[in-house]
Amino acid sequence: MVVPARSGRDNRPGVQPFHPRYEYFRGVEDPQKIVILESYRTAADFQAHRDSQHFQEIGVGTIIPLLHDRSVSTYDSPAG
Repeated sequence: MVVPARSGRDNRPGVQPFHPRYEYFRGVEDPQKIVILESYRTAADFQAHRDSQHFQEIGVGTIIPLLHDRSVSTYDSPAG
């Protein structure tokens, strides 16, 4: 079980325009477990995020090396 820790949109100038929504949750039984849900309009937006300087420096260069475990899953929204 996880509980919401934060959600929203980052609308600051210069912040990735292709990253419209995120939520993250901290585990109730294991507070060291954090789940981050990110939503992108297109697969190209998701790839642009992964290729961005911000993600490469902060994510790849700083955060990811500190993680005990990491998994990435992608899903398509149903057409509608």
